[in-house]
Amino acid sequence: MLHRGQPVTVAEALPLLLRVERKRTMLAPVLGCARKPRLHPVEGMSEQPSLDWSHCPLDLLGLPPVAAVRGLSRLADVSPLDGWPTRYSAWAVAGVMALRREG
Repeated sequence: MLHRGQPVTVAEALPLLLRVERKRTMLAPVLGCARKPRLHPVEGMSEQPSLDWSHCPLDLLGLPPVAAVRGLSRLADVSPLDGWPTRYSAWAVAGVMALRREG
């Protein structure tokens, strides 16, 4: 995925995507989500940095790595994670930490 023309990791993208998600109801019509397929390209949003993604940011929130990070964070809310953080992949740890910072 690209944000503002640059490749980003899940951990880097997550805080930015969460800010967009807070405005989902307002932004879905602007991004054309109702009439376009899932993971549709976003065009003409370069003047709006938060919306300047290669694919719809609202769709990106549904990708498996994002869902995995969110699920892992929810599990950590319930009980300590065995082997945290050393037994988890770096992207998952970074993603959970980014999610926690955005809170």
